[in-house]
Amino acid sequence: MKIKSFFAVAALAVLSIVSCKKTEEDYKLPAATVEPVSITLDATVDSKTFTITSNRDWTLSSNAEWLAFSPAEGTASSSAVTVTVTATANPDYNRTGTISFVAGGGIVTKTITVEQAGDKGGTSSGDGSLENPYTPTAANELANGMTSDETSDYVYVKGIISEITSVEPSYGNATYYISNDGSTTDQFLIYRGKYLGNTKFTSEDQIQVGYEVVVYGQIVNFKGNTPEMTTGNYIYSLNGKTSGGSDTGETADVKTVTVAEFLAAEESQTQPYQLTGTIGGSINTTYGNFDLTDDTGTVYVYGLTATNLGYGTKNDQSYASLGLKAGDKVTIIGYRGSYNDKDEVVYAYYVSHEAGEGGGDTPDQPTEGTIFSETFASSQGDFTIEDKTLPDGISYVWQFNSQYGMKASAYVSKTNYATESWLISPEIDLSSVSKAYLTFDHAARYFSNASTELTLWISKDGGDWTQLTIPNYPDGSSWDFVSSGEIDLASYVGSKIKLGWKYTSSSSSAPTWEIKNVLVSTNSSGSSTGGDDDDDDDDAPVAGEATTVSWNSSSDWTGVSDKAEEISYTSGNYTITCKKSSAKNVPTVNSNYNDCRVYAGGTVTVSSSSGNIKKIVFNISTQGKKRLSEITADAGTVATQASGDATVTWTGSVSSVTFTVGDTAVYGSESSKAGQLDFSSVEVTLAE
Repeated sequence: MKIKSFFAVAALAVLSIVSCKKTEEDYKLPAATVEPVSITLDATVDSKTFTITSNRDWTLSSNAEWLAFSPAEGTASSSAVTVTVTATANPDYNRTGTISFVAGGGIVTKTITVEQAGDKGGTSSGDGSLENPYTPTAANELANGMTSDETSDYVYVKGIISEITSVEPSYGNATYYISNDGSTTDQFLIYRGKYLGNTKFTSEDQIQVGYEVVVYGQIVNFKGNTPEMTTGNYIYSLNGKTSGGSDTGETADVKTVTVAEFLAAEESQTQPYQLTGTIGGSINTTYGNFDLTDDTGTVYVYGLTATNLGYGTKNDQSYASLGLKAGDKVTIIGYRGSYNDKDEVVYAYYVSHEAGEGGGDTPDQPTEGTIFSETFASSQGDFTIEDKTLPDGISYVWQFNSQYGMKASAYVSKTNYATESWLISPEIDLSSVSKAYLTFDHAARYFSNASTELTLWISKDGGDWTQLTIPNYPDGSSWDFVSSGEIDLASYVGSKIKLGWKYTSSSSSAPTWEIKNVLVSTNSSGSSTGGDDDDDDDDAPVAGEATTVSWNSSSDWTGVSDKAEEISYTSGNYTITCKKSSAKNVPTVNSNYNDCRVYAGGTVTVSSSSGNIKKIVFNISTQGKKRLSEITADAGTVATQASGDATVTWTGSVSSVTFTVGDTAVYGSESSKAGQLDFSSVEVTLAE
């Protein structure tokens, strides 16, 4: 019995030894030889070979689409494997690509450089256009020829990523270097740029050394000694692919759709849509922002240009040249986008239009309403930053922040730095208006004297800067935004202006200043018409005629900044009062979209000091269509509601009526969620 047990154990031991036996290769460290690591090809279709000997499995990849190689992978072997490299014909300038070798799970890496001659020879320095971008060498030369902090026009620069300093998904940007050939020789700095299509970086592996990029932005000679592409830049193409991700960069065929069909479509950076509708809402004549309405609904157009600039390209402010105005029927092509859940047509361009009832096709500046608006909700817009004093130890003062707008601070690493930095608006045209008012929201803390450290300036027709008085400053006790108060620009009508927010700090005081919701309008605060202030009768509502009650910003409402349970807004003879009542949340006015939101169980009261009201129409905002609930009134009749309604209409004959918001969004696109009444304006008609 013991003998049998002995043989059984011995057998198991032998099996164990056999099963644990490894090859000689398994005991060696990963190693590989690649020869040669530099290959030169002719301008015609040309091929050459290199060999790989590796004791681990390996793979090959390349950053150059004009290169092909075979095989692209192999297994561990002591025998050399021959790889054939083939390049397509090159009718252009000389070019360089790389092939990356990886073995042993990334333990062994090598780079094979492939240089191919071109029919044009040499290397083009480029002219900064999309068709002929600057090389990194040319970009450096351009910057070195500029004065300190001088900024170029928007240009394209093409190169190979040679070094990555940082990729910060929390801020959505990356800082890296590019060069002509991917080496660290003659690198050009790309500072805090965005990803493809001007979108935010979301992960650190979206770019890698060796990738070929075309970057779009402005070149600056920072502080006179650092050539770079400054903030506001983005990657136009990555390894030959544009924002849509197609190999050719081409977009899909244009689809002609209604507004409703557009809103039902998925967001896309490659699928253009053609829409036709009537221009309305608050129109920004600088960038071409407006509401587009057809028989099926309304959508917000965030920027319209005269020509197709391409997805992700900076707005060229060509809208005014189109001569469009409210009421015109326009056909446009753009892409499906959104911001903060607000559906939008983005990167749109003009196709054709028919004049509305007002007639005329000549360019026209508005005589009523919004002249210029920038919320800083999604970007820095077309504002520029000029650092007059920026010492070592601090790289910037003003910076865009998606939550706080434009933010300035010279407090870094527990140190106050002495700086002077300006946030400057694009040119604002007041040449065709008879009155203009400026307002903005701001928050500030840690200042010694806000009126001297945080100041506002204006330049008329390119002239010298003149200081304006800011009526209201934050008290510095919290981060709550307050309205600047109304700043009358009457002295500047008939001209073109720029506005400048000047931040000044010292070694003893470095405040933080946040700016958003900049608005230049012909309407004085609290007035929806901008009528003659010297004749009170002109502002009185006329019986039987509808008066639109609207507001310029959330700061026009009382109680919003305090997050009060009751907020109100008065325009002429009408007052809108919103209460929390039994709702879970207090009513609010969205600072980004300028619409008033009342939650399920909350109430809205519309009252008149000029007699009985016979009709009220709530104009539902784009956001409001998602959560529209049943609306009831304590007097009169609310018209029958239906899914997708853009308005809620009431009729009756009282001087004041209170509406209650239903529990569920039964008439909204998100019908299973809690109800809301979210409106952008109210039309009120007095009884005759």
